[in-house]
Amino acid sequence: MASTKKKHKLHKIVLFYLMWLLIVVAVLEVHANLYLKHRLLCKDCIYLTEQNGVPGAYSVHVTSLKGGGRTGNIVTSVIKAFHYAQLCRGFLQLPRVTSTLEYGTQGVKFDFTKLQLDTPNTTCISLKGNSGFFFRLEIQGAQYKGFKGVASECIRWYLGICNSDFCDGTNKFEGKTIVAHVRQGDIFPPDFSQTYHIDSFFPQKVNKHYDQPPWSYYLAAIQEIEPNYVIFVGEPTNTHLSPIWLAAHLLERHNISKPKFLFQSGSFEHDVKTLMCAEILVESHSTLQHLTSLGFASTVFSHSCRTQPFAQVFQINFVHKYHMKHTNSRAEWVDLLLMESSNVSKCNINPDSPLLTDHGKKCEPGLVFVVVLLFCLYIIEMSHYSRGKRLKPHFEGLQITDRVPRMRQGPIPVK
Repeated sequence: MASTKKKHKLHKIVLFYLMWLLIVVAVLEVHANLYLKHRLLCKDCIYLTEQNGVPGAYSVHVTSLKGGGRTGNIVTSVIKAFHYAQLCRGFLQLPRVTSTLEYGTQGVKFDFTKLQLDTPNTTCISLKGNSGFFFRLEIQGAQYKGFKGVASECIRWYLGICNSDFCDGTNKFEGKTIVAHVRQGDIFPPDFSQTYHIDSFFPQKVNKHYDQPPWSYYLAAIQEIEPNYVIFVGEPTNTHLSPIWLAAHLLERHNISKPKFLFQSGSFEHDVKTLMCAEILVESHSTLQHLTSLGFASTVFSHSCRTQPFAQVFQINFVHKYHMKHTNSRAEWVDLLLMESSNVSKCNINPDSPLLTDHGKKCEPGLVFVVVLLFCLYIIEMSHYSRGKRLKPHFEGLQITDRVPRMRQGPIPVK
């Protein structure tokens, strides 16, 4: 009996420590994947140089981060400059930026002249101008269609994306969290107007190119993921609000949304960091897509398929009823709230994404099997132990013997 109890106790101790060991391994595996992903996305930029030019090479020079519209456009212009310099194997000079995209006179230089890259049918010329010039510029064979070139690590370095503290203070919630970008501001002036005054003294016409995904688009992503939280990120404004933003606020105010809805409208820097550091991202129709494609998301929902390193991109189609003719009309608001979207479809897997899995989760079948097996053994062991404890009181006080008591002879004496 003593030997059996000792053996049973040893089994319990072994199972207990094995379970904790597997939990630790699973946690370390997640952190190792995140660390590896960061290291793969944030390689050292080997094209940085101190020289002021390369004789005979094409020169791409962004003189200032001015013009060309709002901040998303400026970032797109910077990415375009990198893209052209890489395709033409040229020399790139950009103004040094701070974390808020302010710039100084000191330049940052990159030498792509020794880059081995096959770029047929590309018209290469030397370029010089502010960011607005690059935003409007198109060169034959060098149109920007999502950055996936060898200089992406240099863009991340230039914009500060790979700083060790870049994601500090963002998206710290238990459970699955979706970060959803909602475009508002200049494209949704109040009272269904077609002009706005943001960033301009004179009235500006609403940009007709920015038709937005409907409310059902966001609901489809939420249904696919079933998150604990949804963080809606939008431009801080009290007047130029999107109908999507208002609908989400209404559901949250009346406490009828299943995942918890949260809302963020802070500084541009903080909002961009929240979008870029999201594990699960839902995009709107915006030039910020060019910036968020350089981020750390493992799962991306978009209105069109594109590639993103180490991420699975899902497409949610909707009727582009207002494509190239967004007017902020009453009818458009109604359609944005009531229009149906298609089912979620998986885009082609990026071949350069070894960490890629559904919804950003990496799952090893062998590890799952071991965990399930040990859990079953633990349950069986505990059930045997509990059964033994329940049956033990029934045997207390009984003495087992092989002797059969003899019948008493004669009458029973009466007192």
